[in-house]
Amino acid sequence: MRLGGWLASRQLIVLLGGIFAVKAIVLFAFSCYEVAHGALGGDFAVFFQAWTLIARGDFNPFSTVTGQPFWKDHLATALWPLAIAGLVTRSPLFLKAVQDIAGAGADFIGVLWAVDILRSARVRPRTACALLIAATASLLFNPWTFYANAFDFHFYTIGALFLMGSLWSFYKGNRLGGVLCALGICTGGDVNATYAVGVGATVALADRRLWREGLFIVAASFAAIVGMHAFGAGVGSSISEAYGYLADGRHGSVTSVVSIVRGMAGHPALVLRVLWDQRLRVYANLGPDGWIGYFSPWAIGPWSVLLLENLLHRGMSGTGPSRFALPGFQFAAGYSLLVPGATGVIIWLQRLLRSERVAVAAATLLTANALGWAVAWLPGLPADWVSVPVGLADQIRQLDRSTGDDVQVIASQGIVGGVADRPFVEQFFGRWDYKVYSERMRVVLTTYSGIQVASVEESAAAIARLLDSSRSQVVSTSNDMWVFDYRPDDRSGQLSLGYPRVTLPASAFPTDVGRRVVGRDSSHTSLEVDGGNLAAGFLLRNAYFRRPPGEYDVSLSLAARDAIVIEIRDASKDLLVARKEFLSPLPRRLDIAVVLPYSGGDRLYDGLGPFISPAWRSSPYDALEIRIWVRPHAHARIWTLAVISSPPAQNKTR
Repeated sequence: MRLGGWLASRQLIVLLGGIFAVKAIVLFAFSCYEVAHGALGGDFAVFFQAWTLIARGDFNPFSTVTGQPFWKDHLATALWPLAIAGLVTRSPLFLKAVQDIAGAGADFIGVLWAVDILRSARVRPRTACALLIAATASLLFNPWTFYANAFDFHFYTIGALFLMGSLWSFYKGNRLGGVLCALGICTGGDVNATYAVGVGATVALADRRLWREGLFIVAASFAAIVGMHAFGAGVGSSISEAYGYLADGRHGSVTSVVSIVRGMAGHPALVLRVLWDQRLRVYANLGPDGWIGYFSPWAIGPWSVLLLENLLHRGMSGTGPSRFALPGFQFAAGYSLLVPGATGVIIWLQRLLRSERVAVAAATLLTANALGWAVAWLPGLPADWVSVPVGLADQIRQLDRSTGDDVQVIASQGIVGGVADRPFVEQFFGRWDYKVYSERMRVVLTTYSGIQVASVEESAAAIARLLDSSRSQVVSTSNDMWVFDYRPDDRSGQLSLGYPRVTLPASAFPTDVGRRVVGRDSSHTSLEVDGGNLAAGFLLRNAYFRRPPGEYDVSLSLAARDAIVIEIRDASKDLLVARKEFLSPLPRRLDIAVVLPYSGGDRLYDGLGPFISPAWRSSPYDALEIRIWVRPHAHARIWTLAVISSPPAQNKTR
């Protein structure tokens, strides 16, 4: 069979369907890996809690994760029909599976659309083959689709399936299907509805015969957004904090969707300046699919919305660039669309230049580009998203099963998703006043595991706060997890955790050869070795303190019958700052004067060669680490430690 005939054959569709079914299986396999490791964070907790409560018959669930009724977060109405599945299973894998199928399904529509473009263009067999390979490779290997699905659960990926279904339907002349799918995008909430605005605009731009449908979708979607916010939904979008500066130049000023749009139109220079400052983020998001797809009339509408929405976002505090600009779930609705867009642009260029070689060369470059991005980024996927050991995951599942629904759980942000199938759950993400919803509380802190927002110091300060409280009781301790039961004195009150403390308990940090001894409070809780350690190792490690360059006193409360070695390191640069041997059988305070000379934060991965996506550097400061090394059969004990800023004249070593 000639290639032209094969392009129109059913066998080709079956082959492509099989390829993207394999991608769906790979995505789901990674979801199983995440769930098995308990690597489900705060965003997953929001949806998992609401989904399980709706399945239990609570059709207006209150989200204790966000502190408001679930519908007010983004008004994601699609979660209610999905909760029907909760009658059969309440496994977190269900939500992940829905997301994985939707992501692979959007990619499948993208390759089918590319086939339709090639059929209608009637290009030569060699050109068609090259372009189809490029489209398949771009959709199959785009690392950001894997990263988007790996990050908990969001309706943006599911919105991609509706978005692709809508635009493909319009392309094929199915106006009713296009309108229904466009309105289906809005069921994912107020943010998804903005994508539908882009769909309407691009439909009217791509085909003048569809201007009525396009205008209807723009008007209906924009009305839905305004209505959601007027009704009190969309609180999770934090538009005043994130976009208020566009309306009147002030961060956090109370504003509305209409005033933001008006402000953008009135201050185009401000918009362009922000986009220019974020140009590497634009490049990274468009890069795996070759970026030229953006210029397709079928893609420019939704992608303009995505870029403006995420790059102009100033973070929940409204004070600077947002993580939403990073490649991943915030752009998930658009990745599949770039590929048929690129196919159409290349064919247009071929006709303009009257050169088949241009099309073949462009297709070859797109294929190589897709493989390059995959090689640069896909190997890092597990390390980026799964940092919870299997043993800890088993402990978390056991803890979840043994904790009744009447108990309020506050769990570290990196693991809270897996224990969110209960009426009362909150995520620990650093210094905050956590609301009390129940007479019984359980606090689960995993300082070094999971994708955490809380700093190590904030987690250690929370452990100290609970150790010092007469209303808390230690359930278990380890390097990986601390568990406390807490009895609040007032159900309407708050539990303050994570606030700065000068002195922290050494027991909050990991030990390789020691054991934890829990005393009456944080200053009497310690790490110790009593001669039973058969090998040398760290009594204390990974005690991280983020600090700017400067002079500090590292203060330790400890005792050692056998000489021990204390190291102060710049962990971000892997640099030894100070080293001191210590020997004193009696407890004493030791102050070590140190100078932290460098800054710039950790060395993070930004990609390879042209396949770059600058990592998010959450802190400009290096991590100062305190470590204590002991010999075999040592006797030593450390109670507390602190890092205190010290003027030069006061720096002393005692």
